[in-house]
Formats: sequence, C-alpha cells, structure tokens
Amino acid sequence: MPEQIDVLHVDDDPSVLDLTSAYLDRELASVAVTSVTDPTEALDRLSEGAFDCVVSDYDMPGMDGLAFFDALRERDRRVPFVLYTG
Repeated sequence: MPEQIDVLHVDDDPSVLDLTSAYLDRELASVAVTSVTDPTEALDRLSEGAFDCVVSDYDMPGMDGLAFFDALRERDRRVPFVLYTG
C-alpha cells in the first residue's frame, strides 16, 4: 500500500473543492488532494504526473464528467475514477 494516496479532484465549484479537500485532509492523513475547477486542466495535470484516483463532478460547463472520463480513457489511463453529482 502506498504511503500517500494522490487524488485529483475536479469540480467547477471551488467551494465544493475546498470542503472536500479540508475533509480529506482532516480525516485521512495519507491522502493528498489536488483540486482543479476545469476538466481540461485536469487532463493536463494527469499528463504531467501520476494520481492514484480521480474524483469528478458530473455537471460541469464545457465538458461534463462523462466526457471527461472518456477523454481520460482515450489517453490510456487506468486510474480509478469516481463520478458524482450533487
């Protein structure tokens, strides 16, 4: 098991990103969250480095969560992907 779990969190609502990051930091010391508000930026981040998991909102402008998932898989990424909506 890795010492640290690197999570990429994608949501167009910065308040949701802040809340999720604060919760995970408080509850799980082994989780490091990188937060971005744009799926295109998330794809760039994934090209630059490795993440253990991607957590994504479904309803985002420009590219919804399913389109983001498809774009992620086109890049031959096998990273676990969690899609949510709220």
